[in-house]
Amino acid sequence: MFLNTSDFIGFYKISGNSHTSAELLNYINDLEPTILRKLLGVELYDLFIADLDANNQPQSQRFIDIFNPFSYDYNSTIIESKGIKEMLKGFIYYEYVRDSDYFNVISGNVKNSFGNSEKARGVEYGLNERYNKALLTFCNIQEFINQNDSVYPEFNGQMLEVKHWL
Repeated sequence: MFLNTSDFIGFYKISGNSHTSAELLNYINDLEPTILRKLLGVELYDLFIADLDANNQPQSQRFIDIFNPFSYDYNSTIIESKGIKEMLKGFIYYEYVRDSDYFNVISGNVKNSFGNSEKARGVEYGLNERYNKALLTFCNIQEFINQNDSVYPEFNGQMLEVKHWL
């Protein structure tokens, strides 16, 4: 819906080739709806999807407000969202990179091994940091919705947990 494999650059860079690109696309197609249903709840998610135009851009102001990045002051705190697309990149990056150590082959599941190098642990290359950045946007979108509950009466989002190690 919102992301494609070429979106994974910069902070969420995923190196790839024609084989890994198809795999990443599968992750995108599988995880985007799941993450958004957790963010919004099923009913609000369905309304959000129905509101999208042919370019997958929301049309109603209530959905534009949560789709795009925002920031504002609230009770001596800054509530900031990087936007739904950036949030999705963080969660999909986390799942894809975390799972990329393991491959399913004819002989079963195997772990990638390198002759002259050692695979870095997730904490060493900021895997949890990327997840938690996405989680902050996730939580702040939900906070915005909760502060504007009359605009989003269908909201039934789920909470997600911070990742502390990997």
